[in-house]
Amino acid sequence: MEHTSSDIDQLYSSITRLFPSEQLAKLAYNKAMGSKHFKEKNFKASIDCFENGLTIQKQSSSSDNRITASLFCSIAESHFQLKNHDQAIEFYRKAMELNTVLPEEGITAHLYMGYAYLARACRTDFDDLSLAEQHLRRAMEIHVDYDILGDKKVVELYEALADIDYHHGAFEEAISFLTEALQICEDNEWTDDTNRFNEKIQEIELNRNEKVICDQSKKVEHNEASSDLI
Repeated sequence: MEHTSSDIDQLYSSITRLFPSEQLAKLAYNKAMGSKHFKEKNFKASIDCFENGLTIQKQSSSSDNRITASLFCSIAESHFQLKNHDQAIEFYRKAMELNTVLPEEGITAHLYMGYAYLARACRTDFDDLSLAEQHLRRAMEIHVDYDILGDKKVVELYEALADIDYHHGAFEEAISFLTEALQICEDNEWTDDTNRFNEKIQEIELNRNEKVICDQSKKVEHNEASSDLI
């Protein structure tokens, strides 16, 4: 959806009437336009607007760290949608360093930082995988305290944590997360997701059982070898 010059001029005129100074009006205008572009999935344009707002905010004599942190989060989320994972991580980190992020923004920051580290790691870089797990678990803690996330996002979070545990060979923990996700899917009658999680749980259970058999075989072989040496 494209906006005409008259639409934009009208928005700006409306905003300037609401704020006591031109600087505050420009800040509000850029935030509003950034949000509008984001909703329209024009993420590059949303970044430009939020960065303009950030510049105005930094020049303000009464700079509010809460506004700055919110702008950092908005820029980071736009970068995440563009799969610019390094930039998303950088701006979310800047937001959290200000220690003024509200729970709603904090959970988003930890959630998307976790997903960004997970995507960047490609499941091979241990440091990024550990950081992904750290942020995703923190997001889960915030959700437990404030009940912020919707069912879809909770299911995605459970699945990501399950995948990390599975990668580390923590089969029971992975199954536990997937079982929680499965329950939500069943409650919402999400048939495709229900089937998919059932299949993932069965796969992990199969691999777990195979590992148990393999470990037992190795133990028997070790005991037999030790007996031969006696």
